Amino acid sequence: MQKIRRATKKHRKVLLIVVIILAVGLVGSFAVWNSDSYGKNQGDDMTLAEQISLYEAYLANNEPAADAEVDYNTAASMAEVYMSLQRLYYTAYSQVAAEDADAGVQYYMQSVAAAGKAADYYQKQLDVAPENLNDYGKAQIIANQAQALAYTGASDDAKALFDQALALSPDNYDVASKYLDFLFINQGLDAARAYADSYKALIGESSEYYAQIDQIIGYYELLEQLQNTTDEVQQEEDAADETDSGADDTAQ
Repeated sequence: MQKIRRATKKHRKVLLIVVIILAVGLVGSFAVWNSDSYGKNQGDDMTLAEQISLYEAYLANNEPAADAEVDYNTAASMAEVYMSLQRLYYTAYSQVAAEDADAGVQYYMQSVAAAGKAADYYQKQLDVAPENLNDYGKAQIIANQAQALAYTGASDDAKALFDQALALSPDNYDVASKYLDFLFINQGLDAARAYADSYKALIGESSEYYAQIDQIIGYYELLEQLQNTTDEVQQEEDAADETDSGADDTAQ
C-alpha cells in the first residue's frame, strides 16, 4: 500500500491534469459512436465505473481484429477511445489506491495498457494517412502519439516525437499545448514557462492562442500550489505514521 501511495504522489501532476481534462469535457469523446446504441446510454450522472464499463463494452464490440487492416478514420476513433479510457482508469486508480493497493495497481496497469494501445492506433493512423495530409495535420497525430507514449512512461520516445511534431508545425497550438503538459509533468513549471514564452514569441500577441497559453501556465501555477499543499499534508501524515509506528514498537 505504501508503494501505491508513493506512486500516487509521484504522478500527482499527471493526475491533476487528467482531472482538469475530464472536467472540461474530453470524456465527451463518447461522440465517436453517438450514432450507436452505446451513445444512448450516456448521462451526466454516470459513475466512473459505469463510464469505464461503457468504453470497455464499446471496444469489445467494435475494435477491429488484431490482424485486420484499419483505415484512417477507424484508427483515429480507436485511438481517441483508448485515450479517454486511459484517463478514466487513471482517475479510478487515484481514487482507490490508498484504500485498496491491489485494485490501484490493476487500474494503473490498465491505464498504461490503454495509453499503449492508443499510441499503436496513432501509428496506424499515420501509416495510412492520405497523401494530401499536410504537415499541420501530421504534427497533430504525432503529438497525440507522443502524449500517449508519455503516459506509458516512455518519456524519451515521447520527447523525440514532440520534437518531430514541432519541427513539422512549430506554431500548431494543439501540439504546443500537449508539449506544455509534457514539460510540466516531466521537467516542471520553469521548463513549461520557458517553452510558453518561446511559443508566444513565435505566434505573436495578435494570435488567438497567445492568451490561452498564459491561461495554461496559470493552471500550472495553481496545480503547483495544490501539489505543494498536498505534499505538506502528506509529509505530516507520514510523520504521524512514523510516530505511531515507533510508539507501537516501544509498547511491544
